[in-house]
Amino acid sequence: EGAEAAAQEMMDRKPSLPSFARASYIKWLRGDVAGALQASRLAYDAGRGQRDPEPQAWTLTEAANIFWHKGDLDGAAAGYDKALEHKPDFAAALFGKGRVLVAQQRAGEAIPLLDKALALQPLVETAWWLADAKDAVGDAVGAAAVRKRVVEIGKASDARTLALYLLTRGEDLAEAERLVRSEESGRGGVYVDDVSALLAWRKGDLARARALCAKATSLGTKDARLLWHE
Repeated sequence: EGAEAAAQEMMDRKPSLPSFARASYIKWLRGDVAGALQASRLAYDAGRGQRDPEPQAWTLTEAANIFWHKGDLDGAAAGYDKALEHKPDFAAALFGKGRVLVAQQRAGEAIPLLDKALALQPLVETAWWLADAKDAVGDAVGAAAVRKRVVEIGKASDARTLALYLLTRGEDLAEAERLVRSEESGRGGVYVDDVSALLAWRKGDLARARALCAKATSLGTKDARLLWHE
């Protein structure tokens, strides 16, 4: 609610790429996919003519992410490609395009993109997808090396996604629980509720898992992973 109020004030003061982009994301969190895409289009149009290409690349990437969650791989790929036209070394778009290629059973084409994205911006999620892509092409040694990077990056900067990785793979439950508890006592939110639900499920507490999934999806967010866990 606080974010919505702040975004509305931004819109009232100056309708612009930053304000429309925030409105788009809030609409998406609230489950208004059509409204989110409309606001994203307004954000992109408002940014035309800027000398810095990154804001438009970011806006296009966020829109492409919505298509990804809808299951529209071609639409997502088109958005990531357009973002890369604006900024060829934009890590988030490289990651998104790589993720689409893996989903299209084209892991060999995805690896260079994911590799570059990881070098530009070391994130748990990027390393995770790169390891899976290497597994898909039979490079077990390369995948194992990247999985070590997943853990290193996660411990340094992203406890929640590292916990999600460990719980998804069913590895090191004790460490995953420690990470989840630290997140629960810190930032909280629907994505922490989601990983907490996955922990409860791994521990066999289905009632708690269901209750946490209900919290994680309480905003109506059409996030494919939240819905899959539920």
